[in-house]
Amino acid sequence: DTPVFLLHLYDRALLNAAALRAVGYTRDTPEPPGGEITRDAKGHPTGLLLAKPNAGILYATLAKGPKLPFDYQVNSTRHFMRELNRLGVTGVIDAGGGFQNYPDDYAVIQKLADENLMTVRLAYNLFTQKPKEEKEDFLNWTRSVTYKQGDDYFRQNG
Repeated sequence: DTPVFLLHLYDRALLNAAALRAVGYTRDTPEPPGGEITRDAKGHPTGLLLAKPNAGILYATLAKGPKLPFDYQVNSTRHFMRELNRLGVTGVIDAGGGFQNYPDDYAVIQKLADENLMTVRLAYNLFTQKPKEEKEDFLNWTRSVTYKQGDDYFRQNG
């Protein structure tokens, strides 16, 4: 009953049945531009999405899904970091992209960093999101962010 979206390297994603229902993918859903919804012999989505030629289908699908309330996002992120720690992971890099805009979409991580609750080191990259607006993004970031801003647990990387 819980929608699950698993991303693999920006080239494909796996969705469970609840996620397919949440985003509205059915037998009648047309193929989206720049991607493929794999289907079974009867034409029903299998849950495997393929990015062809880019990850547009993956980002668009994520945007259709339910969003947790902010406090739940904070709690979920803390659980996720603890699980990473349990597996021996202590540092990650956020490559940017995927319609994640700084600082708006980093409020959860910023809150955890401000409260010294980070248990995974996170270096993040600023990546333009809108074609033909790249210059504006970079100008905004140079006014609001400095290179390597942050600390050992949450740092601007590039």
